[in-house]
Amino acid sequence: LHSGPTRAAALRVQQVLADKRAQLRAKGVLFPSALGRTNHTGLYMAMLDGDHVDPHRYNRGVDGAAQAVLRDTLALELAREIGTDKPEILLLSAWQMGSSLHRRAELQRLHDWLRGFSDHIAITAQIGEPAAMLAEVYGHQVQQGRAAPLSMELDIATGDADWWDACLDHAPEIRPDRGQFIETQAPPFWL
Repeated sequence: LHSGPTRAAALRVQQVLADKRAQLRAKGVLFPSALGRTNHTGLYMAMLDGDHVDPHRYNRGVDGAAQAVLRDTLALELAREIGTDKPEILLLSAWQMGSSLHRRAELQRLHDWLRGFSDHIAITAQIGEPAAMLAEVYGHQVQQGRAAPLSMELDIATGDADWWDACLDHAPEIRPDRGQFIETQAPPFWL
């Protein structure tokens, strides 16, 4: 499982995997097209909790009922592709896995779903220099409507609290009708 945690970090790898899909297949490596051409967006959307609406789910109209259907559909399509190719290695990639999935139930759901295909699961995340990643994420959040200043992260970083917990404590209530999403308004807990 290849995870961003940012779009920029994952995009080049995903593009190469997509461009070399046929060559990879010939070597027993499957980068499935059933889940998407480059980024397997549907996979991560299907794993979110029903009340964890993010911008992608909201803009695509994927509600809780649609998520279960999406999860089942993706499993069937992936199983069909695996059955046809019979790969030794399966590569899945969604940059949002590293920056959106954070609740224990979401991670367990993903784990259980992946176990339907393999008992061996390895996760790769591309991590850059934290300050550069923060600047990239903050810039993207501002473009998407973030209202809080960067000083929120700086205050957390200089405090004694656990970064992950403190960032999620600053997450707003999810209100898609107001453009309030954890991914847009909260400090990047995953950093």
